[in-house]
Amino acid sequence: MEDLVHICTPPHTHVPLASMVMQAGVTALVEKPTALSLREMDQLATVQEQTGSKVLTVFQHRHGAAAVRLRRLARAGALGRPLVATCETLWYRPDAYFEVPWRGRCDVEGGGPTMGHGIHQFDLMLSVLGPWSQITALADRQTRPPLTQECTPSSPPWLLRSP
Repeated sequence: MEDLVHICTPPHTHVPLASMVMQAGVTALVEKPTALSLREMDQLATVQEQTGSKVLTVFQHRHGAAAVRLRRLARAGALGRPLVATCETLWYRPDAYFEVPWRGRCDVEGGGPTMGHGIHQFDLMLSVLGPWSQITALADRQTRPPLTQECTPSSPPWLLRSP
C-alpha cells in the first residue's frame, strides 16, 4: 500500500505543500485548482520528475456514468468529428460563499467559481474531446467587486477548437 497525503487547503498553499509531500517520497492528492499558474504547474512537474513521487488532482466528473458513455460514443465516432465546443460555467454563488477570506481572489484562489468549480467542466471536455488547439475566452465582472470576480469569465466563456 502506498502512502498518500490529501491536500484540502486554500489553493495558494497547494504548490508548496504538494512539493513538501513529494520531497518526502509521498504521493500528493491536491484539490483543485492544483496550482494558480503554469509556472507553478511546471514547479510541481519538476518536483515530480526529481522525486518520482506523484502529484494528482481530483477530477471526479470524468468518471460519472454519463461522462463515460459520452466518451465512449465520441471515441467510437458516433458523434462525428468534434470541431468546436462551448463550456459555460454559469453557477451563481451567494455573497456568503465569498465570506471565506480566500474564495474568489486571484492571488489566493486563482479566480471565482469558474476556477473553483468550472475547472471540472473543462476537465470533462478534455476527457471527452481530447486536447484542443485554440481557446477563446471572455471575462467580465458581473456583480461583485474586483477581488471576487476579476478572474471569472462571463458567458460564453470558452470556445474550444479541436486540432
